[in-house]
Amino acid sequence: MARISKDQVLNACIEGIRNSFKEYLQWSSDEWLWRAPEYLLTVNIAKRLNKIPNEAKFITLEDNVRKTLKDANAKIKGKIANKARPNGRFDIVFWWGKGTPRGVIEVKNAVFRKDHIQEDLDRIYSILKKRF
Repeated sequence: MARISKDQVLNACIEGIRNSFKEYLQWSSDEWLWRAPEYLLTVNIAKRLNKIPNEAKFITLEDNVRKTLKDANAKIKGKIANKARPNGRFDIVFWWGKGTPRGVIEVKNAVFRKDHIQEDLDRIYSILKKRF
């Protein structure tokens, strides 16, 4: 079974966004995607990730941060920073078939400036900068 590449994940995300745009245009009588709810993108991205040809994967939506880190067997030195929102949720968790997370995806809609997503970037960075 071939490994899933970063490009496959990225392309699945982009295709999920494209599908969301097409659907929302049709459903809303030509409204643009930035007016759609974020969960439309989240669901369509997850659907496309699921179509990547490899059975050694699964996807969960709105999974708890603390639980995901525990499932990753993350041995975090010190307390999980409040900035990481340990009781919060990741929009999408992409899992290895053996049951450990391989990555998280945060979905944002209508981003016009970096400061619109800075809080999410800080949250993910605060988790990644810890030594696991």
